[in-house]
Amino acid sequence: AAGVEPRKLNLEGIDQEKVVDYQTLIREKTPVGEKVAIVGAGGIGIDVATMLTEPTSHSLDDWLHEWGIDKNMEHPGGLYPYPDSFSDKTVWVMQRKAGRVGKGPGKTTGWIHKRTLEKRGVNLLGGVSYNKIDDQGLHITIDKKEQVLDADSVIVCAGQVSVRPFEDMWQEFGGKLHVIGGADYAGELDAVRAIRQGVELAIKL
Repeated sequence: AAGVEPRKLNLEGIDQEKVVDYQTLIREKTPVGEKVAIVGAGGIGIDVATMLTEPTSHSLDDWLHEWGIDKNMEHPGGLYPYPDSFSDKTVWVMQRKAGRVGKGPGKTTGWIHKRTLEKRGVNLLGGVSYNKIDDQGLHITIDKKEQVLDADSVIVCAGQVSVRPFEDMWQEFGGKLHVIGGADYAGELDAVRAIRQGVELAIKL
């Protein structure tokens, strides 16, 4: 149950200082610039974009205002005309897959995250090919048209790979070795599946 680690992209310029993976960003609270390109629009990419565009104030009144809720019930339906709440940062969230961005997160909450990002002025881009990263920013292609996002930070949220220490020695352990969770399968990471595997293994042992 060694878990996963962020997948590293095979992309020219990926080792530039402006590039950071999501795990390092969150664990080390890495500072980012005012223009941020997020590579990957799965659950992690959407969460990172939400985190980076959070309002600086988190009071209940601020939250009610952000969503146009009139707690004094002075407007029809208890709702203000929907207010703008653009972030101070310019953020792009991108995916290779063509079509609607943000489809990956859960059906019951995904639409909330997507609406939140749209409301904060986040740019959601699908069908993206990543060309390179340099001092100008992130070079991409969409619909056969090349463009440069002048990002001063690039955050990689392009999935995970399994962490499998001493894999070449596994056969020596025979039936004593059990691989579960993200170490077993990193695609579409699922905490419920990992917990179930752990419980089922504990029962067997």
